[in-house]
Amino acid sequence: MAFFGKLWHRLLDKGKAKLHLHLMTEDPFPPRELAIPGICTEILIELIIKYEEEELELESGEPSLPPV
Repeated sequence: MAFFGKLWHRLLDKGKAKLHLHLMTEDPFPPRELAIPGICTEILIELIIKYEEEELELESGEPSLPPV
């Protein structure tokens, strides 16, 4: 995750926490075929909308890769 910008990094960390909470409280073993286009996508869209409402601009463009 080092190549994501700071706000994307924070958004993805919050998304992982929300997914872990969902797995602990709702559906501990969702089939991967349903989880990725389902709850994972829902969580990311929810967080992106929240960031837009808070006027936090997520970095766009080329990711910055760590030096080789």
